[in-house]
Amino acid sequence: MLLTALHTCDQVSAYGFITSNYWKFSDHYFERVKKPLIFYANHDLSLEAALWRDLHTASILQLYQR
Repeated sequence: MLLTALHTCDQVSAYGFITSNYWKFSDHYFERVKKPLIFYANHDLSLEAALWRDLHTASILQLYQR
């Protein structure tokens, strides 16, 4: 959804999206019981995190993280 927003919106801000200390938090922010984040082969979350970080560094989007 962020890539779609980048193509259609003048400004994009996002909260979260794989923080560097992701292991401290639950898989989903809304869960009351902490569940570990699992990286599956079909979704490279490390690569995704690097992409969001690079887009933030280039001022293409504003990324807010804990």
